[in-house]
Amino acid sequence: MSKRIYRWIPTLLLLLVALSVLTTAGQSIVVEDVLGRRIEFPGVPRHVVSMAPSITEVLAELDLLDRVVGVDSFSMSDWYLNTCGRLRERSVVDVGGYWWSAIKVEEILRLNPDVVLADSGAHKPLQETLESYNVTIVYIHGGSARSVNEVLSDIYTIGLVFNETSKALELIGRITSGLNEGFKILRPYSGRRILVVLDFWQGIWVAGRATFIDDVLSRLGLVNAATTYGWSAVSVETVSKWSPDSL
Repeated sequence: MSKRIYRWIPTLLLLLVALSVLTTAGQSIVVEDVLGRRIEFPGVPRHVVSMAPSITEVLAELDLLDRVVGVDSFSMSDWYLNTCGRLRERSVVDVGGYWWSAIKVEEILRLNPDVVLADSGAHKPLQETLESYNVTIVYIHGGSARSVNEVLSDIYTIGLVFNETSKALELIGRITSGLNEGFKILRPYSGRRILVVLDFWQGIWVAGRATFIDDVLSRLGLVNAATTYGWSAVSVETVSKWSPDSL
């Protein structure tokens, strides 16, 4: 696939999402989440619980933090865009997590949100419980995103839910332009093997194959030095064996 066609994929994706995911009838909003469920809102949600840092960051980028009443524990320590500080200023409730088994369902029920935004990989086991209490939950890819296109799709879906598609498209445009510009800047380093380290909690956490970061590296003309799949903790010996050009 040529680079030119490859760069048009996000635009084509958005056209498909816009045509197939959103239906408006009066003030109602209908979206289809990544589980293929059709979810209808009688109006724009005013109160939301975010169960993943990646979701909270998108809400921050779309200027929607004023609608957030609860977030996962990791979001409460997220420095990006001073998210944690802004959440604490508004006394946003920590609902636990990030993983589903650490989420405090009782806190979510107490907050009575109009919608819960969840990660399809980390929070799928909570679907039945939350729905049994008539909690509206929308699943997006979140940290389970395997490509940049899935991340862009998440951004647009969140924009749809809150009737902020213009801001969502603007953010998507900035990300796409940034990747294209990054590819040009990094052209002299094409093919370099990069290892993206995320954390050092109980091992060295890296972004492996089939993650959106793996796709980002590919779009920048770089190669992911990690041979593992997904997000995983590895040893110093493994990192040494991979022998990346850069960390």
